[in-house]
Amino acid sequence: MNQITGTIQNIFSDRPLQEDEYRNESDNLIHCAKCKTPRQHHVVVLGKEMVVPIRFAEHRILLIYLGVINLVTFIVFAIDKANARANRSRIRIVTLLGLSFAGGSVGGLISMYLFRHKTQKDYFTVGMPLI
Repeated sequence: MNQITGTIQNIFSDRPLQEDEYRNESDNLIHCAKCKTPRQHHVVVLGKEMVVPIRFAEHRILLIYLGVINLVTFIVFAIDKANARANRSRIRIVTLLGLSFAGGSVGGLISMYLFRHKTQKDYFTVGMPLI
């Protein structure tokens, strides 16, 4: 957990000011000198308050969606692998590919190679990275 926190802090560490920027004393964020808008945002990551570039904060809904859909895809692939081992009813290929196409391709790829599931099928080994 400390490695994850350290990596996140390195990504969002303080950076030097550019010519058209200043640090606001009231919120300690970097602002644009021309339009006075902030270029950073306070967020809580893993229980610690951090300052992130505003471009990440603007797309918070998208990032949350991608995180959730990748987690769901990962879990569905894991369930399908468990069902395959137990000779139970399987999850349809259309469902697995649909979740991947809806944004969960990273979760699908990770689970494919972590659980060695669907790695012999061309439409997964070729199709997933293309999505």
